[in-house]
Amino acid sequence: MSSLPCCSPARPTRCFRCRAPAQVSDTILSDGSLELPSASTARAARLSRLGRPVRLALLSCSKSKRTRASRAHTLYTGPFFRAAFDVAAAFADELVILSARHHIVEPHQVLEPYDYSFADMRKPERVAWRTRCTTLLRHRFHSHAVECLFLGGEDYQLDWHLLPRWTIRSPIDRVVGVGNRIAALRDCVVKLAIKESGA
Repeated sequence: MSSLPCCSPARPTRCFRCRAPAQVSDTILSDGSLELPSASTARAARLSRLGRPVRLALLSCSKSKRTRASRAHTLYTGPFFRAAFDVAAAFADELVILSARHHIVEPHQVLEPYDYSFADMRKPERVAWRTRCTTLLRHRFHSHAVECLFLGGEDYQLDWHLLPRWTIRSPIDRVVGVGNRIAALRDCVVKLAIKESGA
């Protein structure tokens, strides 16, 4: 895993914890969610310079949360989320959190605590949630090929068939237990790093 510190000049695309909201060109809605009508010019240019598919980590939010408004990467306190965030951040160019209430969340985005889950949704609402998240992500990455590390359960599955340029990896699919899930995730990231290095 990379030992580069947050905000290292050698790692400009992975500053997920401290990227200030003012640096993001997408519109923040009144409910705190992000409206992502299209990939920003700056993001598009940055991702194009990668010269390879964009590495995206998609994490589901956790039920347990802090009791005060916090940036999303600290708001969610579930043990798998905490460990998965750190592992995924070492792999990803972009990291997005899927939230039952807010749809798509940036790690730096400040949110109030909330108690809302898929258990509170009827089937049409779940379908609408999935459609909206898929649409937002399609616009966000536009024409870029995406290698997606999907770290969510069944409820968080999206309409993958509408993302034809995406390759989906689900290393925790059908893996039981937080420890086992983290081990599976680490193994997946190590294999991807080895594959990329050509070793």
